[in-house]
Amino acid sequence: MSWNTTVSAIGWRDSAYDGCRAYIRCLDDKALLPNLQDFFVERSKVSWIVKDLDASHSPFMSIPDQLTGVVKEIVAGFKSAMGERK
Repeated sequence: MSWNTTVSAIGWRDSAYDGCRAYIRCLDDKALLPNLQDFFVERSKVSWIVKDLDASHSPFMSIPDQLTGVVKEIVAGFKSAMGERK
């Protein structure tokens, strides 16, 4: 089971992901408060594209269309960042 396995490397720390890491912060999340979300992002010590949604813990349930729009924005940014590397 994955929760019993020791992680040997954290993939998103790899510099290959620079410019292509994103976090969607849910501003009305009661399970993972926004200040805790910020703490996790900051603690990672890498750069993230952070997008905010006025949503609870499960935006895919409460505001799927808005979430889809934000994901599309993020993907477009990733494509741009990847194009700049070539």
